[in-house]
Amino acid sequence: MADERPNDAPSASAPVQGPADAERVVQDRLAHAIERAQVGEDRELAQEVRERGEQLANLIYGLLRTSRLYAAENKAFDSPVTDLATCVARLTSRLGPVTLVCVQDQVYVNDVRVRFGEKSGKPGELGVELGKHNVGGITFQAPPTDEHIRALVGGFSQAPDPASPRAALARFLEKHGVRGIELGGINRFPKVGERSAGESVAHDVREVIDRADETVAAVWRNAAAGHMINALALRRMVAELLALGTDDDAVWKADAQAPPHVAHAMRVNLLALTIGKAAGLPESVLQDLGVAAVLHDVGYTAGDELGEGASHVASHPVRGARMLAVRRGFHEAKVRRILAALHHHRDHDDRRGKPSLFGRILRIAEDFDNYCRPTGGGLSPAEALVGMMAGSGTRYDPVLLQVFVNRMGRFPPGTLIELEDGRVVETTSLVDSPAQFATPRARVRVMPDGQPPRNELLVDLAAEGRPRRLLRSLD
Repeated sequence: MADERPNDAPSASAPVQGPADAERVVQDRLAHAIERAQVGEDRELAQEVRERGEQLANLIYGLLRTSRLYAAENKAFDSPVTDLATCVARLTSRLGPVTLVCVQDQVYVNDVRVRFGEKSGKPGELGVELGKHNVGGITFQAPPTDEHIRALVGGFSQAPDPASPRAALARFLEKHGVRGIELGGINRFPKVGERSAGESVAHDVREVIDRADETVAAVWRNAAAGHMINALALRRMVAELLALGTDDDAVWKADAQAPPHVAHAMRVNLLALTIGKAAGLPESVLQDLGVAAVLHDVGYTAGDELGEGASHVASHPVRGARMLAVRRGFHEAKVRRILAALHHHRDHDDRRGKPSLFGRILRIAEDFDNYCRPTGGGLSPAEALVGMMAGSGTRYDPVLLQVFVNRMGRFPPGTLIELEDGRVVETTSLVDSPAQFATPRARVRVMPDGQPPRNELLVDLAAEGRPRRLLRSLD
């Protein structure tokens, strides 16, 4: 199960009845492209970002230093301004929006760490220059004009506003007609694998989840605006979630604060990673799976509303595949994402051919979440799981579905159970061992007197509490 094989996609000769001709064209191209995919797209793209990102950082730093000597309209800026505009144009053509972030002594461009300071300054000096205006990062939503870059440099050369320097700089840019450049605050932006010895991978689950929600929301906003999707930001986010671990109880009991479509994408991501990890997929494939899970419904952004209308629901897989196919080149990571977008609503026994591995995983993960959503069925997680078992072998891959059931247990995370002593608990854990299949850990939501507990109370059903009945809500 660890690899997506060429025969995992429907062949060009497979009978196709019903779907649009555009889907057949995409399928045929992918069948050939996956055979020649030699390296993951993200690895190749990351190398390009490192090279151009280093140039971007040094050009910005050089311009800010030059602004100490000359006014922004001076001819001394002509060549570096043009070089910066060209550099950003090349990056945005590959990535869509480009974000440069300074963190402590490091510089990142779209979540890829770049070298800085070897020729132009010491590590951290760019962050110091930006930090004078309480700026920690710059996002280019589109290629800037030379005039926009001069305005940016001119703004940074001004004395910082003592009360609100970043807001004042943003007003300066708006006054000069700059719309496509955004300024980010100073923040800590840890990278997986670059933490100091002994530091927790994710000491604050809430912080990790919130940051993941923000990343997904930004990608969806950019997709809706017609910008190219930046898979690198999503891949970094998925890597951080994997480092945190989907078997951490805190992940499952963290209440979603994001918009509905973002929360759905994140839940499907978490469920898909749970299936993939239990099925033994390697780390690199799990990262691809997580990115595909977040983007599986991105086709909805091609319409006026997110998820509105029956025709929009039926067409969003093909729309999503087209959006994901825009980036140049066909590489394994990209092919997996496109196939996942096309196949995540297909039955396991679809007469057009077996859906891709990611498509089969996402079919299980998304249906489970939809059945539990108030607008999709309003079932308890335990009821959704039982109902899905009836589709084993037809709607769902029987092996993957069994893997899912074995990991989720009789009472999957989020199941509300009324205990015999009158307490109502919400389960928070996956199955750690076969012996705990029906005895998960939980947190108390309602005490026997009908009131919520004053402090968080945790219950291990292996040690105490007997279930009386399942509840669909606390009402």
